[in-house]
Amino acid sequence: MAPAGPVDPSELSLGIEALKSLGYEVVLGRHVYEKKAYLAGADSHRIKDLNDAIRDPDVEAVFCARGGYGTMRLLPGVEYEAFSRAPKIIVGFSDVTALLHALYQECGVTTFHGPMVRNFRSREDRNLAALMKMITTNEPWQMRLDEAKILRPGSAEGIIMGGNLSMIASLIGSSYFPQVKDCLLFLEDTDEPLYRIDRMLTSLRLRGVFEGVSAVVAGEFRSCGKEEGLYELLMGVTEALNIPVILGAPFGHGNQNFPFPIGVQAVLDTQELAIRSIDSPVS
Repeated sequence: MAPAGPVDPSELSLGIEALKSLGYEVVLGRHVYEKKAYLAGADSHRIKDLNDAIRDPDVEAVFCARGGYGTMRLLPGVEYEAFSRAPKIIVGFSDVTALLHALYQECGVTTFHGPMVRNFRSREDRNLAALMKMITTNEPWQMRLDEAKILRPGSAEGIIMGGNLSMIASLIGSSYFPQVKDCLLFLEDTDEPLYRIDRMLTSLRLRGVFEGVSAVVAGEFRSCGKEEGLYELLMGVTEALNIPVILGAPFGHGNQNFPFPIGVQAVLDTQELAIRSIDSPVS
């Protein structure tokens, strides 16, 4: 289903075929290809597709088509009680960050930050393979940090939260975002000038968000200015906290968008260059 921006059939065809080739039956939301300016159809149609999928006992997982904008508009209409009674896997990132955290906050159910159907190119896609491994096995999840930059080393433990910085800055303080306390905070964004990244991080700092964080794990900030600027901003907002800070973890809007589970307890160790969940995200 498409909770945010519009998508053409040609943009989803490879992703749908990749899922089918892995043995899954793919069901399209009735309104998935609708368009209304910058939205994938009217709010009432987008929320109907989501709630229909939540209520349908034959649906085991909900994969979002793409991001863009529009997911926040749906949050008051989500059937949280139905999702709590019969939880299912739900996957997305970018604008879908809002829905992932709302479902975790309202239902206490793990959700999955990961690539969307428009991003799948084939069944051999590394991001898709990592996602399917995470949601179809009982193994603990891990994310390697071999290619990331360790801005401030250390170890930390906490509940994984985060995703798109713009969405987090917009939602924190609302009833749909969990309290940020003792968490590993994951952040990424795309196409935002460095001064806007500065403004959003500063807003979080002024609201005391970073004081409740055990570590900051920044993924790719694609087309968001020079890396040195991001380094300075991340170190600045965490300067007084002495917590581990990572930049360039393999998630975000770039070629590497490995998945992570929201709401799962995990351990970060910069010596081991890895983040690992305590238990399986789907156990």
